[in-house]
Amino acid sequence: MKNKLVFKLFPEKYCYAHFKDLPEELHSTNFFSLTKTPTEFSLFCEQRLVNDSTKHDKNWRVLQLQGIFDLESDNSVGITSRFSTVLAKYSINLCVIATFDTDYLLIKELNLELAMQHLRANNFEIVKRIKLAVKLFINSLLIINKCPT
Repeated sequence: MKNKLVFKLFPEKYCYAHFKDLPEELHSTNFFSLTKTPTEFSLFCEQRLVNDSTKHDKNWRVLQLQGIFDLESDNSVGITSRFSTVLAKYSINLCVIATFDTDYLLIKELNLELAMQHLRANNFEIVKRIKLAVKLFINSLLIINKCPT
């Protein structure tokens, strides 16, 4: 059986936007993605940074895949298809931003609860930041308790 994939839900709302100049506050945020093509310069960022005069698509939420995945490992093959297949079965649209270490699943807020429901029903785990922090703290206590004194 394949390892259970765990996603961390970011509390902020995000948006895609076209920018000529990047917002000054951008570097103080937890997550953003900048893409340049020959025809556009797009930014995925916290929607609080975007004003109504900027072309944008608001109300996206982010689920970060937990763990670091080696791009050359056989264990990384098919990870995106594992969660995208589940959501496609229920006609839930998604975008994925891949980084060197992991993937970020982007879902419109309107579909978030339904997406999380179907992911959980298909053996995916979703944690919120506070729950993840508590889980990491408890795991560190368990490790400390196993250490000989």
